[in-house]
This record gives sequence, C-alpha cells and structure tokens, in this order.
Amino acid sequence: MSEANVIRVSYPSAKAFVDMLTTLSELVDEVLMKVTPEGISIKALDPARVSLLSISLPPDVFLEYEVPSPIDIGMSISSLIKILPKPKKGDKLTIQASEDFFDFIIEGLITRRYRFRNLQVAEPEIPSFNLEFTVEGTVLAEAMKIAIKDISDVSDTMRFIAETEDYLLVTSGDRRTKLKISRATGSLVNLIIKERSEAAYDIDYLSKVIKLTGIAESIDFQFGTDMPIDLKFRLLGGGEVEYLLAPKGE
Repeated sequence: MSEANVIRVSYPSAKAFVDMLTTLSELVDEVLMKVTPEGISIKALDPARVSLLSISLPPDVFLEYEVPSPIDIGMSISSLIKILPKPKKGDKLTIQASEDFFDFIIEGLITRRYRFRNLQVAEPEIPSFNLEFTVEGTVLAEAMKIAIKDISDVSDTMRFIAETEDYLLVTSGDRRTKLKISRATGSLVNLIIKERSEAAYDIDYLSKVIKLTGIAESIDFQFGTDMPIDLKFRLLGGGEVEYLLAPKGE
C-alpha cells in the first residue's frame, strides 16, 4: 500500500471490533467508516428506516492512532464479515487505509492480513430527531442480554414498562412472560421516571444488537410511551455504540 494518504490505527480487541461490524451487517450491506484525527465514526440506517446504529470511537481507545488527515472507508460489510475469521480473545486489529484500498490485519498467534477495495459508499441521510424521553436509566449489559434472549424464545415483541424506580419491567407482547431488572439484584444501576411509560419493540430488531452486550459493561437507555428506545452501549475499552429503535405498532 502506498504511503500517500495512508492512515493506520490499532484496536486492542479484534473480537470486539468484528462484533461491532457483525452487528452492522445485521442492518445494512454497506457502511461508510469516517476516520478523522478526532476519532472513528460509523452510522447505519436500516432500509426500513426502523433502526439507526451509530458507532463512536475516540482516538484514546486505540493502541495506535496515526490519522494525519480525514479519510472515508467504504466497505461491503456483508462480504467483509464472510471473509474475516472469528478473532480470538487477545487478538489485536490494525486497519490501514488509503483512497483505493484498506487492510484489516489481525494479530494473534499468527498474523493475518486481508485487503479490500475502498468503495464509494454514500453517507446515509439521517433524519433529525427531537425526542423528549420520559424514562432514562442504566442496566448491566448482561441483564439486557438475558432479557432479550428470554423474550425472543416466547414472543416477537418486547415490552418495556417503567412505573417504579425500583425496577424496570420487561414483558412479552402478550404480557404472559415478565422479567424484572431491579436495583435489589444490582442489574439496574439507575432509573429516573418522569411519568409512567410503556412501549413495545420488535424483538428481531433488538436481537440484532445482542452481540454488543458481550463487549459492553453497561447500557444507558431512554424511552417513553409509544416512543423509540435509545440504547447506548458503553464499551469496555471506551467509546460507545448507540442504537435507536422505533416502537412497534400494536
């Protein structure tokens, strides 16, 4: 790869980075990774315009961050995920890119390098939002993972109900299955309720981001009655992934 206009960044966990890319591939076929001296960002709006995923990684979460000038990296995320191996814990990921190509270098017991063409991918047109949520809080990522898995076994709808600041109630669409994420068990870190709120969401869309619970320590959430839910995954190594999902019509 020519040295002209080359950027080079190294992320400490190849597994975590590939998990983020795998989550993106659940929503879209192509993504535009924007790399600037201020950090890396990716936004993906699914074709149905039901969900929006945003990744934000500041320079200080990287082991190495050499970005002299901004560059856009367009990738076929579906093809990339098929080609990349499943990284092991402890593997490091280095990305090198120019205007024409980008390399993914996974370093572990052996070093593997994969080269892809830098595609022309249009930046998604993100609608503006002015949402006034009535509920906000923080849960342990593992608790959210269990809730999504349990509800997905019995229903196509996951309902969030906030009526007391002692716990967040999660139910199936028909309310026959009920789960409590509570302060008493330590799974609910914080909960602020401006008014009793309830909203339902498509479990398939929530299941698309379940991999992120494995690379996050906690999740900040906001929602309101029949409003979108906003989930912010606080990544273990720093940075965040935000997922905004529209409510499901009854």
